[in-house]
Parts: sequence; C-alpha cells; structure tokens
Amino acid sequence: EDIKMSIIMEGYEPEGTMRFEKISYEQWKKDYRSVVAPEVVGISDESFEVMCKETYDNIRLPERATPGSAGYDFYLSYIVDRPYRVRNMINYSNADMAKGFNDVLMLPTGIRWIVENITDPFVLKLYMRSSIGIKRNIHLANGTGIIDADYYMAENEGHIMIPIIIPSYPFKIDEPQTRIAQGIISNYYTVTSDVVVSDERNGGFGSTGE
Repeated sequence: EDIKMSIIMEGYEPEGTMRFEKISYEQWKKDYRSVVAPEVVGISDESFEVMCKETYDNIRLPERATPGSAGYDFYLSYIVDRPYRVRNMINYSNADMAKGFNDVLMLPTGIRWIVENITDPFVLKLYMRSSIGIKRNIHLANGTGIIDADYYMAENEGHIMIPIIIPSYPFKIDEPQTRIAQGIISNYYTVTSDVVVSDERNGGFGSTGE
C-alpha cells in the first residue's frame, strides 16, 4: 500500500502525487548484503535468503507520528549487530576495536520517494531522529540527507539509504521496527540564471556525480 498525498494548491497539476513505496526485492537483496555482510560473518546463502525475504516483507512505509508531525519516520525492518569492525578488521588490535573508528554504515530502508506530475520544486530532507542521536550517540554521516525529486529514476530504483556513523564496537540496533530517521518534504528555490548540468540519472547513492 502506498502513502499518497493529494496536492490541492494553485499551480499544481490535478493528477500530481507524491508517495512512498517499497523497492523491488531484487534491489533489496543487493543492498541488504551491506548490513549483514554474509561473506564476512559466515552466513550461508540459504540463511541469508531467508533473512532477506523476512526483512523485505517487514518493510514499513514511512509514517507521521501525529497530525502535527512535520517528518515522516523511516523504520528499520531488521536488527543491526556488529560485534566487531568488518572492514580491515585484521589490521587492528582488540584495544583499537573497543575504541571504535567512527565507521560509516549504510542502512537500507527499502523505501523510495516518488514524485509524479508535479512541476514545482520539492526535496525530501532526511534527519536523524533526536531520540536516536541523543540516547545512542548515532549520527548521520552526511549531516542532512538530500533526496531529489527525480532520485527515484536512478539505477538503484531511488533506494533511500541512511548513512550512520558507528560510535564504537560492539554496535547494535536490536529494537524491532526502530524509527531511525525522519524525512521532511519542503520547497526549494532556483536562481534566475539556473543551469542544469544533466537531465539524466546515472547511478544510485550520490548519482549526480560524487
């Protein structure tokens, strides 16, 4: 089921809609591997397939908590359990492991944001939920996530990822359906001498160049 927002304001196309929807299972399976890292922790292909299907089925579309909430809460359909540093772990001592390295972990949400038949400029801004940042010392690696209105046309289906900084090891997010971030939809403005570099998306995360 899609979340749809009716746009009833002067200047908008009558059929214009915005909605959140799940990405395909194929794309989810590809991106979910970055969290589980089965080749590192020794999970069999069969076990990974079961985990992947279960987490995909449990993906929850973003929701606003109350009528006055500005942000749509993004949920995790899985737990995160990193008992040790995954990348280059053999190069560090146990003492180093305990300190943590502020590693960046990309958390897939399984969600994309669709904007159709709306010509006015909109952007989806992602912020870390205050309860996560304050209580768990988890922060967005990019400060504020910017999801462009045409990002859903990228090669990765516009999959919204949440890049967090891991403060230390071991690291866990084990609460079911944790609300990890919130997205706020807002207008933006362009200059009168606006120049667009390209009219095509050529990739996924960071698909406009860097």
